[in-house]
Amino acid sequence: MKYVGICALFCLHYQLYRIDDKRQLKAIWDVYKKIPIVHLCGNVSWIASKFLLEKIPQLARLLDKKALQAVEQQRIQYLQNKESSLTK
Repeated sequence: MKYVGICALFCLHYQLYRIDDKRQLKAIWDVYKKIPIVHLCGNVSWIASKFLLEKIPQLARLLDKKALQAVEQQRIQYLQNKESSLTK
């Protein structure tokens, strides 16, 4: 849940000051490798990459298409691993 708060604070900071902090953005963006999806409550999940791209559209110009595809692939792989670990 702290990761959700950090992403929200980063977006708020960007909206208030319009400062591109690429080092901090890279640190937040690279967390998807460990946590691609955050379970909030019940059947509600939160995806940081979609949130950041929605709230900071200028982020898309900083990232190349390979980085965006890597995020999608990592999310799919993570969900497949979680699904296979469920007991049937």
